[in-house]
Amino acid sequence: MPQGPAVKTFETFAAEPMRKPRLSHLLALAGLLALLALAFWLYARPGLMVYLAEQLWACF
Repeated sequence: MPQGPAVKTFETFAAEPMRKPRLSHLLALAGLLALLALAFWLYARPGLMVYLAEQLWACF
């Protein structure tokens, strides 16, 4: 079996076929988009942000 170079160079990396995104990658992307949507939703509701900050501060 032929062995490739020990260190991947750009040429060897570019020659490899692209891998399909795995389910874990898609779930991570979906989670990131959900967090971003939550951040924008909370930003649009300042009263809720104040309430949540007060509740969080009450824990300490």
